[in-house]
Amino acid sequence: MQEDVWSVGVMVFYMLVGIPHRKGHHCPGPGVLKGSPRFQALSEPAKDFITSVLQVDPDTRPTARNALNHPWLRNRKQAEDVVMDQSILGRMRTFARSTSFQRKVLSLMAWSLSLEEIECLRTLFLAIDTEMSGSIDVHEFKSVLADSFPMQTAQESEAIFKGLDTDGDGRIHYSDFLAAVMPGNAKGRDDLLRRAFARFDRDGDGKVSRGELRSVLGKSCTASEIEDLLREDVTGEGKLNYQQFQAKFLHRPGPAPV
Repeated sequence: MQEDVWSVGVMVFYMLVGIPHRKGHHCPGPGVLKGSPRFQALSEPAKDFITSVLQVDPDTRPTARNALNHPWLRNRKQAEDVVMDQSILGRMRTFARSTSFQRKVLSLMAWSLSLEEIECLRTLFLAIDTEMSGSIDVHEFKSVLADSFPMQTAQESEAIFKGLDTDGDGRIHYSDFLAAVMPGNAKGRDDLLRRAFARFDRDGDGKVSRGELRSVLGKSCTASEIEDLLREDVTGEGKLNYQQFQAKFLHRPGPAPV
């Protein structure tokens, strides 16, 4: 159905351009595409594919079959395999044993990376997603780890997979993968962390309240975990300023999953 093709176009747009869909952010229609420098920086085949499936008139959009036959997708099947190196594995291990709060902050930071920083990570994601479903299942994940790291046990691979499957639906979605394999130097960038802090600080008072933590973290954090975050506040105000927020984010994770 053409409606489904539109949804695919929206998903691909955000995967390539790196802008998450959120309240107050318009869907990427023709006007948004023309005014987006990040979109204009994409390859011509990628832009052509997105533009074709995001036509406002459903009758002018390609069918699902025709969309799958677009040259941009056909050429993707011919791409060389991407080998996962030890540094990528190390980042995934660290992400898997991070707290729910740290994983959420990393996810928000990842969406602020530049197109150049995202490109190689996107290529790796697409190489692992052999079924071209837009997410990675446990079989795809274990397969690429087994090929890249023969000494890696299936038990550890499954434990890492569960750590990256943040919503527990049995799949690793692009946003979680991006957060997990984000370069280590990016995690220490103050500008990215401040942008993530601003997403928590919804009223703009320079502090993150209990309610704001609950609003952004949702069901990923229990009430006790949120209270633990607020213990960093020694003033008893029940809010975290940027320095306290940063301290909780940089807190050393526990033992690796086994």
